[in-house]
Amino acid sequence: MLNRLLENYKVKLFSFVAAFIFWFVVVTDSDYNYELYVQLKPVQPPEDKIILNDLPDRVKVRFRGQGKSLLALRFLNEAVLEVDLSNVYSDGAIPLTHNMINISRGGHNIHEWRILSPDTLYIRLGKKATKKVPVVPDIHVAPLPGYAVVGGVQVVPDSVKLTGPINHIESIQKITTERRIFNEVKYRFSGRVRIKPFPDSLKITVEPKEVHYSVDIQKLLELTYKEIPIKVINAPRGWRVGAVPSTLRLTLVGGERLLMQLQKKDIQAFIDYRQDKISNKDGYRVQVKLPPEIRIVQMHPQRFKLVKERQGRR
Repeated sequence: MLNRLLENYKVKLFSFVAAFIFWFVVVTDSDYNYELYVQLKPVQPPEDKIILNDLPDRVKVRFRGQGKSLLALRFLNEAVLEVDLSNVYSDGAIPLTHNMINISRGGHNIHEWRILSPDTLYIRLGKKATKKVPVVPDIHVAPLPGYAVVGGVQVVPDSVKLTGPINHIESIQKITTERRIFNEVKYRFSGRVRIKPFPDSLKITVEPKEVHYSVDIQKLLELTYKEIPIKVINAPRGWRVGAVPSTLRLTLVGGERLLMQLQKKDIQAFIDYRQDKISNKDGYRVQVKLPPEIRIVQMHPQRFKLVKERQGRR
């Protein structure tokens, strides 16, 4: 029996395929009714308005036409219902009509269609606003012992554009990225991270939706700088005031490349005559301004005496 079925199987297969194609052509050349969900697309809203409520994604429509055209609608998504909002400036209800449906050339043998549900589009509009806000990276880095993050986490661009209802946009001062955690790193690295999205209900869009981040990791280095000059500020009018001793020695710790580039002129050491006096016995404290990520591990001396000389005295 099996051998008989397999005899001339190529001829039999060709005959079956030809018969199926003939049947398909005949069937799809006939007219049918078919219900299909069509994409709903709002177009041309007023530039200063934004849609506040959730609109349906699709609308149920009954079509009548040739089977092949109905198949094109079904599988190629060749129909869309466009709602023109160019003349809509306030909340309201918009009746959905058959002339809002656009059908591409593949559906040229669709004779008629009727919208089933929903037949009305309810819409709420609000005033639209746009604002630029800074990006705060939610990126946490823990270097290996003996290494440090230099310069913090940098993001590019450092701000993004928000668009949405004015009552929400006005209260937003910054935006964060999605969280990233990196542990036990010792080399600089970079990547891309998405901006943390707002809830859909707020109707706020972000552009761009992601930023580039970079982190500089450097090996820690300790260096000692000698004879850093000390300046006295806020001295009494008419007096020349100097520190004794007039210089100090600093031992600093920071990233290797950062510390190797640091010069003595980049270190600001000063005494505030008005603020920093402890007592005649203890003397004055010195304040030191350094680039970020550099810290002082040792300073000598800790206290200073001041000598005053009236200006213009000979």
